[in-house]
This record gives sequence, structure tokens and C-alpha cells, in this order.
Amino acid sequence: MKGLSFIKDHGAWEIRNGAEVNVWKDSWIPEIKTTLSKPDLIQLNDINMVNSLFNIGTKDWNHDILDLCFDSAAKNRILQIRIPSYDVDNFKWSLNKNGIFSVKSLYNSLIPADPNTNISLWSSIWSLNVYPKIKIKIFIWKCLHDILPLGGRIFVVLPSIDPTCYLCKEKVESVYHLFLECNFARVVWFSLPCGILIHSIPFQSFRDWFLNGDNMMSQWNELHFSWKDYSAFVVWFIWKARCEKLFENIDPDPIRTVSQIQQVVLFYQDKQEHSMPTSRTSNTHHQVSGGSPNLNMDHSRWIISFKCDFKSHDTNSGIGISLTNMAGICCGSRALSVSCMNQEQGSLLAALEAVKWCKSNKNSFSE
Repeated sequence: MKGLSFIKDHGAWEIRNGAEVNVWKDSWIPEIKTTLSKPDLIQLNDINMVNSLFNIGTKDWNHDILDLCFDSAAKNRILQIRIPSYDVDNFKWSLNKNGIFSVKSLYNSLIPADPNTNISLWSSIWSLNVYPKIKIKIFIWKCLHDILPLGGRIFVVLPSIDPTCYLCKEKVESVYHLFLECNFARVVWFSLPCGILIHSIPFQSFRDWFLNGDNMMSQWNELHFSWKDYSAFVVWFIWKARCEKLFENIDPDPIRTVSQIQQVVLFYQDKQEHSMPTSRTSNTHHQVSGGSPNLNMDHSRWIISFKCDFKSHDTNSGIGISLTNMAGICCGSRALSVSCMNQEQGSLLAALEAVKWCKSNKNSFSE
């Protein structure tokens, strides 16, 4: 009933034929939001729907009935209502410009706005250029809402657990501590190419760090990479190291974590370059080795990348093939020279060689 009352408070009827709108229970008179009380008069017993206020057989207002039912102010507003000669009564929702009801507009009105919410920040989360997109975006969203299932939060509900950080075993585990204060996290940040001393700048919260970190650390520009994108990758892999320690008892190794971060960043950059137009002589494969792919890792999905470096002045072209897992870690690659007449033929030959390479190592894949 409360929800129905709220809807009535934020909507009003437009009178077309008056058959759907109750005179006393619905909002239909301009600038009058409250319902009206029906006068206790015998001659008004049949006055319930708005069309009962019309002259019989027309859509003109009956002034005598209006005088009996309403005061002069309400009557004047009713007389200003222009009634079309067709159509049915229409309910107009005031919280949408188009007048159509939506659950979103109702929700936004019922839930008060958080004064600490930065709309541009939330927009930047969903526009992150990261991989895997959905997992990391939702993860960062949880970090900024401080709702990760960390020791400090769980301890409030289950006092029997140990709330200290699984990586450093020194302080209570929280979002701020795990990613910015923990000794493991500090080593990871400092071991990155730009050598960030994450603890040297007193951020007030993880949200403040994520939003303003690029402005507060001048050395960041050396990476030529989006601060939020790169930071999302870093905290994601710190989180994975924490979960490996908790669930698999794998000791955290900051060098391994940094290597994983760099590999997935390079993989994503390479993926971005592949999605952009390049010159016919460009080659985005920077690291090439020979031999069979190394698949002695527990991953269920693989990415095969191939490219032909065609040169218009020479029929001899190069083909590069690489195999990466879903974490962006290169597990094998191959390079060879082929003869082709154009870029299209070279690309087809590259695809064919990639298929042959996969088939020759199908036993490794099946493992």
C-alpha cells in the first residue's frame, strides 16, 4: 500500500474521456495533489467518475455540479482543463520527462543519494579497459564499496576467525591494508616498471587512492598507461595471490605476481594493437621463440594468436604464432618465413600454419 501511495503522489491523470479517473480518490486536478472529500449531499451520490461532471452527451463541464463539489479555486483549475474529443484517460508519471512510469525513476526517488558518491568515478569503473572485463570491473566495484570478504569484515560476524592479513600476518585485513599498506603489496608496487612507493603518499581511503593516484604520483606518466586500468590489474593480482594463500596454501611471491601483472598488461596492449588499423609492414609480435607450447599449467582455455608481416616490396614474409592462457601468460610461440603475393594470402597462410601447429600439439592440449 505504501508503494501504491508513492506512485499516486508522483503521478497525475490527464483527462481525455473521464471514464477511468475517480473524482475523489485520484489525482487529476492541476496543482492539487491531495485527494478531495466528497460533500455529503444526496444529489452527488452518483458523482464518482470524472465523466459524471460533464453535461450529458458532451465533454463540457457541468458548472452546477462543479459548484456543489468544489471550492472556487478548484473549480477554476478544472475549467482550465482542455478535454480532447478522442482518446482515453492517461496517467502521467512526474519523475520521468516523457511521463512514462519506470522502476528506475521510482527507485532513485525512494533511495536517497549518497553525498559521497562520485558519478564520474562509477562511470570510470565500467569503462575500464581490462581483461577479463566483467570479473575485474565487478571486483573493483566491490573494492570501492568496501564489500570484499576480507578478514576484518568477516571477524565482525564470526569472531572465531583470525582477522589478520594472510599475506603479511601483521595487521587486520581490510581493502586499504591489503592493496596499499601490506608489505607484500608494497613490494609489488615498488617492483613495477615505474617503482611506485605506494606508502609514501597518505591516501585517506582506497577510493581516494583509486580516484586520485595518477595526480599524486608524477612517476606514473613513465608507463604511458591508464592509471585506473593498470591499478585494476595490480590489485586484481594481489587479490589472487591472497586467495591462493588462503585456499591453496601457496606462499605469496611478489616477483611472480609482478611477472603475472606485466604479462597480462602486455597481452592486453597487444590485443589493443590488433584491434586498431596498422600498416601493412607492421608486426606487433615482439617476443618470438621456437618449439612446442608449454601447457603444464592448470588452465582450461587458450588463445592462439597469429600474424603475417607482409612487405609489399618482397615476396618473403614472416609469420608469428603464439599461445597464451586466459591470464595472458605466453606458453609457446613459433616463427617462420613464407612466400606470399599479398597481405590476404599471408594472413591465410598464417592461419593455416597456426592450425597445423595446434594439431601437431593436440596431445598437449588434451592434457
